Amino acid sequence: MLARRADLQAAHWYIESSLSSIDAAKAAFYPDINLMAFLQQDALHLSDLFRHSAQQYGITGGLTLPIFDSGRLNANLDIAKAQSNLSIANYNKAVVDAVNDVARTASQVETLAQKNQHQQQIEHDAQRVVGLAQARFNAGIIAGSRVSEAKIPALREQCNGLLLQGQWLDASIQLTSALGGGYHS
Repeated sequence: MLARRADLQAAHWYIESSLSSIDAAKAAFYPDINLMAFLQQDALHLSDLFRHSAQQYGITGGLTLPIFDSGRLNANLDIAKAQSNLSIANYNKAVVDAVNDVARTASQVETLAQKNQHQQQIEHDAQRVVGLAQARFNAGIIAGSRVSEAKIPALREQCNGLLLQGQWLDASIQLTSALGGGYHS
């Protein structure tokens, strides 16, 4: 799932790029042979343009031997290898950071889920107290103001429950983001 994270994908492509740079630096050690053919029309007058004497053609070649450039080529190869090692180290760090991020946010989600369960029990108990107060009021044992007083802690606990649910949703979104998005539980 972590492979979908944009930072890990970018780090992966940096590694691919640096490995290609190493291949290019190694290829520079091989001789380079170039052949080029040309055909040219050369005439002073328009009527002479298509005559055989106005045509010039030939083949040229070039050979590059990296015998005298070995120091520069070795330095370029060393630079490419160092950049590749740096890209790999950055990728490894990004993976470790991603795993730590997922572990931290998953722990937050789990902790908040447990707090939500506990809070639901508290809310249920507070509602039961309100129900008992309402039953006593209906039986004429207590005044209506006592029912209102019993509702205050129940409403406070409902607010606390909503805050916890919001924190849980926020942590769940952070977990989805840490996993690279698109995660469905």
